[in-house]
Amino acid sequence: MLYEESTTLETLPGPAVDVDVDAYGGWVAICNQANGFVVATQAGAFAAPKGLYFPLVRWTGSGDVLVVDSSTTKGRTNAFVFTPSGQEKARFCVGDGVADVVSVRDRIVVTYFDEGVFGKVPPSEEGLCVFTADGQLEFGYQTGVRDPVDIADCYCVCRSGRHEVCFVAYTGFPVVRLNLETRIQNVHQLPEHLSGASAVAVSRGSFLLWAPYAARRSIFLWSPENAAVEVGTHSGPLRGHSFGSFLSPGAHGYTIVTA
Repeated sequence: MLYEESTTLETLPGPAVDVDVDAYGGWVAICNQANGFVVATQAGAFAAPKGLYFPLVRWTGSGDVLVVDSSTTKGRTNAFVFTPSGQEKARFCVGDGVADVVSVRDRIVVTYFDEGVFGKVPPSEEGLCVFTADGQLEFGYQTGVRDPVDIADCYCVCRSGRHEVCFVAYTGFPVVRLNLETRIQNVHQLPEHLSGASAVAVSRGSFLLWAPYAARRSIFLWSPENAAVEVGTHSGPLRGHSFGSFLSPGAHGYTIVTA
């Protein structure tokens, strides 16, 4: 059974192209205006950097605002850290073909589409990269983790612990829980009918997976010890949020979906 809680953001300065929500319900949105993108929070709004194409916005673990442009070229900065009032603290390049961004305490985890992995803008070829809060590359998954799985395209990722992320990658569609401190991972092979899931969330020892190839609206609950159970459907888009829940951003607000 699914529980949905929708919030309309009345004070947005334009339609939102992405939204993030912290553990206390604090929201941040990046909005499209005729003269460029604007970042909005409860504290107010400020202009995003010029020249963005496909921006994502996230809270960092320290409560700052992270803006990442999904597309870039070699040498072009595409990640920016601001205070909630708009003061810039850092800018750096995280690579091209950014699929998703997750903040895990004082780290920033970036995943990549195939066009980034097979492109020419480092460090996207790693499939998943971990940065410090000020933009230093801590490690790339392929070269920094023992026995990495193949990542031609990282389909989905979520925070799954104080120092941990969970992701599903093509080829093969294993589900991986990676400890960012120890760089130790647990790898499980998904059942074939869950291949291609577009979002993942973690609930204790179980995984919630949305929109596999075989059921594009369904959410399944699965653990390595038990068969998958469909717990509901959602039209999306969804991405893993807090434990056991998904976030669905919209042009005028957001919805939290909990299974």
